[in-house]
Amino acid sequence: MKVLYTTNGQLPARKAGELLTALARTDNVEITALCVNTEEYLLPDGSFRTDENNPTGTATAEQLLAETAEYFSSHGFFVEVSLSAGTPAEEIVRVTDEGHFDLCVVGAGNQNWLGRFLLGSTSTAVMHATQTPILMVHEDPVMKDKLSVIVATDGSDYSTSAIDTFCTLADPAKCSTLAVSVVQPAGTPVLEIGGSYFTRPLSEDQMLDLEALAQADVDKAVEQLQAAGFETSGRVLVGAAGTELLHAAEQEEADLIVAGSRGLGAFARVAVGSTSDQLARHARATLLGSKEPQAGA
Repeated sequence: MKVLYTTNGQLPARKAGELLTALARTDNVEITALCVNTEEYLLPDGSFRTDENNPTGTATAEQLLAETAEYFSSHGFFVEVSLSAGTPAEEIVRVTDEGHFDLCVVGAGNQNWLGRFLLGSTSTAVMHATQTPILMVHEDPVMKDKLSVIVATDGSDYSTSAIDTFCTLADPAKCSTLAVSVVQPAGTPVLEIGGSYFTRPLSEDQMLDLEALAQADVDKAVEQLQAAGFETSGRVLVGAAGTELLHAAEQEEADLIVAGSRGLGAFARVAVGSTSDQLARHARATLLGSKEPQAGA
């Protein structure tokens, strides 16, 4: 598995590196560490100005990459380094796509390159621009014997693809998983394609049908995870998808939530398009699957 790890030496990037080290298989993951040399920064009037004190200038970036390579190598990973120049989000997406990486890892937080906010943040811009699965990290792992991972499923190709990515990346010896599917109850606002909302009233029988479908999705995810060697269990929740997944993550002290990047499950019970953004903003870390999964994956 080819993983692109992006770093600027700041705390969010370091936390992303710590989670990647704690989670990934050393026998199946090849890491390329990327640092973007930003020699200019954007002024409020839209013009660019050279920053003589740029912390990601060439010399500093090369030193940072050398230290990053040593860090991953010391934990048993094969690692290469790459130095690029330009706007961070654009360069990360370009390198990810041109290099045909299987996963892009970014740190997320209030800081980014030179403390600037590009399209909200570099990590958010990359998340929306790339078709490649992305691991966004806000917090480093909770210190315990195994990482705790929430695996969200709605039965779609998107969630199945996300689980495939996770199974390829993660070492079963390093984490335990909980497969979760969320049923939206009657009266819950549901996001339609196009951005409008509607309230979907459901009968008791319809709710039971949806819960049965959700349980079938959970059972499928549990089977997929167990086949990959993971210790796992399953659960069906009722409520707003993002809220329930974040609440479950808090209860379980989850280090990571795995979810599809978009798509709707049966009867549109999980609005993954909006849920993925919510998870990416508020979870300790989120792994979002490909935006273009193979049908039936």
